[in-house]
Amino acid sequence: MQRETGEMAEFGPTETPLLEAEEPTLRQAGTAAVAEGGEMTVREAGRRGGDQRRQLLGSAGYSELGKKGGRATKERYGAAFYSEIGRRGGMAVFNERGPEFFAEIGRKGGARVRELIAQGKRAAEAASE
Repeated sequence: MQRETGEMAEFGPTETPLLEAEEPTLRQAGTAAVAEGGEMTVREAGRRGGDQRRQLLGSAGYSELGKKGGRATKERYGAAFYSEIGRRGGMAVFNERGPEFFAEIGRKGGARVRELIAQGKRAAEAASE
C-alpha cells in the first residue's frame, strides 16, 4: 500500500494507508492543513471539520445530521433547555446592543407583518374576482 506521498513505508499509529482511488479521510485532510499552515484554532478546526463532513454527506445528509443532533440534545436536556439558551442569548444581545435595538427590530417585524397581511388580502381579492 502507498501513503499520500506515494512512498512505500511502515505506517505509524496516526497514519492510515490510502488506496489509489481513495479520497483522504477527515483526519488526513486536517493533518495536512496543520502541517501546511502551522497551528489552528479550535474554531477553525471545527469549521474545517464541518466543511469536510458536509462535502462527504451532501447538503441533505448534513442537514439530517444536524436534526439528529438536535433530537439527541432535546432527549438529553429536555425542551426547556432551548428556552433557557434562548433567554441567555437574548440577554446577551440586550446587554450588548441595548433596548433600542429590540425596539427597532420590533418595528421592522411589525411593518413586515402588516405588509404580508396586506399582500394576502390583495391576493384573496384577486382570486375572488
